[in-house]
Amino acid sequence: MKKNIYNLYFLPLLLVVFFMLPACNRTGTDANKTTDSISKETNNTDANKLQEYVIPKELKYFEKAGNFLVDKFYPIGWSKDGKIAYIVEPADEAMGMYFFQLIIFNTQNDKEEWSFKPEPIEKGTFKSVWEKNYELFKTNLNNFKIIQQTDFAINKPSFSYKSKDYALKLETKLETDEFGFGFEVIKEVKVLVDSKQMGLKQILSQKLKSSMVISASATGSIISPFEEKMVVITYLERVGYEGPPNVIQFLITGCNLSEGFKKNANS
Repeated sequence: MKKNIYNLYFLPLLLVVFFMLPACNRTGTDANKTTDSISKETNNTDANKLQEYVIPKELKYFEKAGNFLVDKFYPIGWSKDGKIAYIVEPADEAMGMYFFQLIIFNTQNDKEEWSFKPEPIEKGTFKSVWEKNYELFKTNLNNFKIIQQTDFAINKPSFSYKSKDYALKLETKLETDEFGFGFEVIKEVKVLVDSKQMGLKQILSQKLKSSMVISASATGSIISPFEEKMVVITYLERVGYEGPPNVIQFLITGCNLSEGFKKNANS
């Protein structure tokens, strides 16, 4: 009789425990799935969220004394695969117009991946063009994975990087100007990078068409914060269309700091 009484008490209890255990397990599994899915959704949201950008600061690459009109240079940032984004604010030679261009430049092949160059406008400003076209800029800068940097520095023509020494060199070819003014102008520019440890490498050879460039210099370089790549900035001094002041423009050239150098056979 006692055995039957125990059965009456324990049998319902066992049934309750039996049915509760799977429910607890199912609840735990569902909870984990919910947490994982929330985490994935959050990560996906973060990954898809576009990076915001602020108006970049001017970086001065030319400091020669004298009266010059200078094309201004505003670096924005680098991608992790060797692309640099920057803005050029070309000098206005008494036209009363505002000029602007944003460029995404690939240091691997020295090609412009994307460029925005609106028509010159009267009474334009850097701020007004940036704000008017910001969504377009943001989309393309994100497409090329440009990460904005707030502080940039230009290395001097001779500098050290990761225990190696580098020096920028410039070679020019001169000819008498084609307009009959009687002075020599630069018709071709070559930029080389010399490393004591690795040798010499030419990174630019460019002919200047209809040139009125009378001086040039490899003024310095900017190194990527992500990999062993840099851009070399070369300035060109061009005679003004209406005479003085002369205009300072610049060329951007990519360079891999660890590849492509050739040692001199005598070294």
